[in-house]
Amino acid sequence: MGLLIPDFGLIFWMILSFSLVYFILYKYAWPSVLNALSNREESIKRSLESAQKAREEFASLQTEGNLVLSKARVQQEEIIKEARILKESIIGEARSAAMEETRKQMELAKIMIQQEKERAMADLKRQAALLSIDIAEQLLKKELASKSAQENLINELLKDIKLS
Repeated sequence: MGLLIPDFGLIFWMILSFSLVYFILYKYAWPSVLNALSNREESIKRSLESAQKAREEFASLQTEGNLVLSKARVQQEEIIKEARILKESIIGEARSAAMEETRKQMELAKIMIQQEKERAMADLKRQAALLSIDIAEQLLKKELASKSAQENLINELLKDIKLS
């Protein structure tokens, strides 16, 4: 009747061929397949373990990197702070030096002005004295042009002088 209702002979040959295939597979194929599966399982375990180690290393490296980065930021802030302080001190020193130099220049200028003023006053006095002498000389020449005026001047001067 065919395949829907099998005969005894068909069942026998099916069981025999299945047993033979099962025996061949059990003897030769299953150990290879099981060995390959166990190797694959070990390979997957190693891969998972190495992936876990890599994750842990990555996490520790990331933590270390964050620490290094934060330390670098702190150092950067310290360097910038020190640079600002140094800049301010240099500017302050330059200002004080400029003020001191300006003060010295002002004092030197005052001294030079005073010296020039004294020289000008001395020169003015000398010129006034010379001018006075010239004027007196011209007056005396004019007044003492005659001999009688000269004799009168001498007599007046002699009267003023008392002999001791």
